[in-house]
Amino acid sequence: MERTTIKSSLIRGVAYDAASSTLEVEFVPSKKQLTDWKAAKKEGEAPGPVYRYLAVEQEKFVALTGENEYKSAGKYFLRVIKPHHKAEKVEETPVEKETEATPAE
Repeated sequence: MERTTIKSSLIRGVAYDAASSTLEVEFVPSKKQLTDWKAAKKEGEAPGPVYRYLAVEQEKFVALTGENEYKSAGKYFLRVIKPHHKAEKVEETPVEKETEATPAE
């Protein structure tokens, strides 16, 4: 799923799969995650934790990414989605280590 960035201090981006009614949410990284990222001298933007929420109706995704009664994506998520849908943490895929080619004999 390709994530769309949204304006929120809690959520960095979201993606939705209508076929499986799955909402994927990338959260803004914590201060500790940012510190660890910088300490490791990694390039780019520090990733935040990603969770998948199951059986989320498309109307809730639309409200999360647009106008909603809470006037905030984060508040809407915390009040309408998080308490009512099962979540699964998406584990980061480990970066494949580059292996040096051994010369042919």
